[in-house]
Parts: sequence; structure tokens; C-alpha cells
Amino acid sequence: MIPFNWQIRLPPFYFGVLMPLSQQAKKGVMVLAAVIESQCQGGNWTMLHNGSKEEYVWSNSDPLGCLLVLSYPAIKVNGEKIQVGL
Repeated sequence: MIPFNWQIRLPPFYFGVLMPLSQQAKKGVMVLAAVIESQCQGGNWTMLHNGSKEEYVWSNSDPLGCLLVLSYPAIKVNGEKIQVGL
């Protein structure tokens, strides 16, 4: 488990997904379970998975990934637009 203390506020109805960097993926290291919600006020955590046979050591100064920010989808219910999200 890797903690990250980003000072980031996402707008309502948006969320972020932490994507692995290509330099890590080439080594077999993948970011797992990293979704950041706009309502999340506390610390965020992610997990790294090492799929290679070589040891991978991550330090606080190493890049962790790339944050992709997306909006929750909107749907229509009885003709009214509703934003889906938490």
C-alpha cells in the first residue's frame, strides 16, 4: 500500500483514476485500486503490483502514475437529466 497526500480537489461529479506510467509497466509494476473521488477528504492510498521476478523498490520521490480525471456519466430518467455518481 502506497499513501499519497496530494492536495487536490476534484469538482463535484468528477473522479480521478491513477494510471501506471509506461516506465513502470515495462518493469512489470502496475498501479491497482486507485480511484479518487471528489468527496474524498482524507488520505488516499493505492497498491502497486510487481508482476516481474525482479525486486522493485519504490521511494517517495519516485513518480507514482498519471491521474486521469473523468466526469460521472449523466443519464435521463423520465426525461430528467440525472448525474450518476456518489
